[in-house]
Amino acid sequence: MTAIKKIPIYLVILSMVISLLPYQVLATVTEEITKDTEGVTATIFTEEESGTVNLYKENNQESEILTQLQNNTEVTVINEDDESFFLVEYSIPEKSEIWKGYIEKSNIKLPAQEMQDDEIQKENPQVEKPQVKEPNVDQLPSEEEMVEEEVPSNQEEDKPIAEEQQTVEQNPVVEEEQPEEQQTSNNQSKLAVAASSAVYEGVTLNATKVYSTPSTSANVLRTYSKGTVLKFYIHSTEWYWSNITVNGKLTKIYINKKDIEQATDNPVRGEGVALKTSTNMYASPTTDGKVLRTYASGTILKFYTYTSGWYKSNITVNGKLTTIYINKNDIELPTSNPVRGEGVAVKNPTNVYASPSTGGKVLRTYPAGTVLKYYTYTTGWYRSNITIKGNLTTIYIKKSDIEQPVANPTKGEGIALKEPTNVYSAPSRDANVLRRYSSGTILKYYDYTTNWYKSTITVNGKATTIYINKADIEQADRQSAVLQGIAKTSPTNVYQLPSTNSKVLRKYNKGTILKYYDYSPNWYVTGITVNGKYQDIYIRKVDVSAEQLSQYSITLDQAVAMQMRLTDPPPQTDTTGVLSKYTNFITSIERASDPGFFDATAEQVRYYMDPKNFSAASTSFYQFLVLSSPAGTNATEVNNTILKGRGVLAGKASSFIQAAKTHNINEVYLISHSLLETGNGTSPLATGIKYNGVTVYNVYGIGAFDGDANNKGAEYAYNQGWTTIEKAIVGGAAFVSKNYIHAGQNTLYKMRWNPDGMIKYGYATHQYASDVGWAVKQTRKIAEMYASLTQYNLLYDVPVYR
Repeated sequence: MTAIKKIPIYLVILSMVISLLPYQVLATVTEEITKDTEGVTATIFTEEESGTVNLYKENNQESEILTQLQNNTEVTVINEDDESFFLVEYSIPEKSEIWKGYIEKSNIKLPAQEMQDDEIQKENPQVEKPQVKEPNVDQLPSEEEMVEEEVPSNQEEDKPIAEEQQTVEQNPVVEEEQPEEQQTSNNQSKLAVAASSAVYEGVTLNATKVYSTPSTSANVLRTYSKGTVLKFYIHSTEWYWSNITVNGKLTKIYINKKDIEQATDNPVRGEGVALKTSTNMYASPTTDGKVLRTYASGTILKFYTYTSGWYKSNITVNGKLTTIYINKNDIELPTSNPVRGEGVAVKNPTNVYASPSTGGKVLRTYPAGTVLKYYTYTTGWYRSNITIKGNLTTIYIKKSDIEQPVANPTKGEGIALKEPTNVYSAPSRDANVLRRYSSGTILKYYDYTTNWYKSTITVNGKATTIYINKADIEQADRQSAVLQGIAKTSPTNVYQLPSTNSKVLRKYNKGTILKYYDYSPNWYVTGITVNGKYQDIYIRKVDVSAEQLSQYSITLDQAVAMQMRLTDPPPQTDTTGVLSKYTNFITSIERASDPGFFDATAEQVRYYMDPKNFSAASTSFYQFLVLSSPAGTNATEVNNTILKGRGVLAGKASSFIQAAKTHNINEVYLISHSLLETGNGTSPLATGIKYNGVTVYNVYGIGAFDGDANNKGAEYAYNQGWTTIEKAIVGGAAFVSKNYIHAGQNTLYKMRWNPDGMIKYGYATHQYASDVGWAVKQTRKIAEMYASLTQYNLLYDVPVYR
C-alpha cells in the first residue's frame, strides 16, 4: 500500500519538471528560428504571377528604388533590419553583379522551418537543439547545418560525471538522509528553485580542484583536467556550486571562479575559414583534447561563440551528433562588413576556387586582364558568385591574383608614344584592340591600375570603356608657371603635336628667347596664332635651355650682411689674394675647418652671392641648375662617358638614375657630388669600411664630420643599412633630396646660400657648406658631364635680389 502511494507522488514531481522544461525549450527554438532567417535563400512573392517587387536603397518606401525583381526571384536574406523590411542580396551572374538593398517582409517567402519534438528532448542532462549535419569540406554548409547552442535542462539529477562527458550535474539536492515524505516535499522545493535558477557552463583553465565547502582550504573532492566542460550554479562572487556523485552518494561541490572561464551567455552564430593545413576539431576545449576530425585549410566552418579562445559546434561521429570545439587561433573570421569591389586578374590564367584555399577545386579560370567583381571576405580572399550549369555558385578569389584599381582615380592626359598606339577592350595586351592612335595624339583618361589607364570612347554609336597601357603614354600636365629659355639650335622647331613626326608650325634661330609652360617629361607647350587662329604648339625640351627668375625681397647688401654675422663657422675660403683668383677654383674635398681654409671677407662673400658675376655661357652658371627633377639621361651613355674608370662608381649609372627617379633629384648632380666626395670612387668610404663587423658604403660623405670623417661616415652608413654601393647611392640621395632639394633649396646656389631662409628668419641658416666657393666648385664637373651627353633636360632658376 505504501509503494502504491509513492507512485502518484513521483508522478507529481515528474509532471512539475516536465511543465518547466517546454517553456525554456520553446523560447530557445523561437529565438533560433529568428536567427535562421539570416543567410537563407528566400524567394520574391507577389499576388500577381508576373508582378514585380521594389528593391529599395534604404528601409523605407520613400527611398530610391535600385531595381525591380520579378516574382519567384531568389534572394539571400542578410539580416532582419526592422519589423517591415529584410536586408537582402540579389546576384546577376551574367553581369558579375551583386545588388544589396531592402525588400518589404510581405514580399519575401522564407523556406519552411520544421522542428520535431524528438529532436528537442534528449536523454542527456542538456536539451539538444535541432541536429546538424556534418560540415561538408567541398561546399559552403547550408544554414540548416549551423550548430545550435546547447541549453542546460533539469533532468537526471543524480547522474554522476562521466570522464568523457565531463559535465557536472546541474541541480542541487539534499545532502543528508530524511524521511521519505519530507524528502519528497523538499525535493519538490529544490526542483522549483533549480528550474528558476540560471545554469551556467564553463571550461577549466588548468587542472581544477572542486571542494567540499567554498574554501580552497577545504577537502578536495575531485580534480578535473584542463579543458573540462563543467555546469554549475552561482554561489557567491567567488564561487560556483554543483553536485557530483562521491562513493555512490550525490555530493554538493564548490568551484573557485578563478579556475573556470564561463562560456558566453549569448552565443553568436558565425562562420570562419580553417587556417591550418590540418585544422583540428576537439572533443573538449583544449588542444590536449581528443581530435575528432580534421579539415583542410580553406574549409568554411560554421559555429557559435563559446569562450575567449574557443568556438563550439556539432558534427556527426559514427552516426551520433557530437559536440566539437574549435580553437579560435585556427580560424580566420570573414569581414563583418563586406565591401563590393572590382579588380583586374593579373595571372594568366587566374583561378577561382570552390573554397578559400589554393588547394581547393578550381571552378573557373580567367585570362589576365579580366575585370572581376566581388565582395571582401578575409585578409587573403575575395568572395563572389558565378553560374555553373545553371546553378548560382559561391567562388573565392585569391587577393594576390587580383590588382585593385586605385581608390580615387584622377583625371589626366598624356601623349601617345607608339605608332600606332592601341587602346584595348580590357586591361591586357591580349584583349581586342578597339582603336589605334598616331604618335603625338593627346589622350585623356583616368588612372586605373599600376600599368593601365581607363577611359571611354564611342564605338558604333555606343559609349565603350577602353584601357590604355601606361607604357604607351607619356604623361602630360600643363603647368601654370611661365618658363623661359633660349633656343639651342638653328633652326629650333615647334610642332603641331608633341611628336617630331607631326607638322612643324614654326622655326626659331639659335639664341631666340622663348616662353612656354612645362607639359611633359620631354615637351613644353605654348601658343601661337596661325592664320588668325590661336593654337597650342609643342617644343622639345632638348631644343631649349630653360631658365626662370626667382625674385627675392631683400637686397644683395642685406644678404651679405647676414652671411657675415655667422660665427660658427664664419664664411670660409681656401685661398687668399685678389678676387680674380677666385674664378678658377680646383676641385677639393677639404672641409671648411681643415688647414688651408680662411675666414672670407665681405667682398669675397659678395662676389659669390651676386648672380650677375656668372654668365649663362660660363660653366659656373650650372650653380643655378634646378636639381629637383631627373635629368633624363641614358644609363649606357652615362656609364660610357662619365663613370668609366671611376673606381667603385664605374657602371653604376642605373643606380644613380633610379635614385633620381625615386627621390626626384638630378642624377648628374648626384654623380658630380659623389665623384667629388669619394675622390672619383676611390675613398675608403666608397670602397667600403667595416663597422660593427659589417662592410658599409657612403658615397656622398653624409655624416662624415671633421676630425673623424671615415668613422663617422661609416657609422651613419651602418645606421642607414647601406651595405652595398647601390644602397648608398639611392639611400644617400634620399638624404640630400629631403633635407635640401625638396626643402626649398633645389639649386647648388640655394644649397650654399639659402636666400629663402634669410628672408624667412632674418639671418643665414641651413646652408650645406661654409666654403664661399662650394657651389661654383661643383659646376665644372657638372658642365663636363653635360658636355659629354646628348640626352638630358636643363632648367635654371636664377635669383634676383631687390
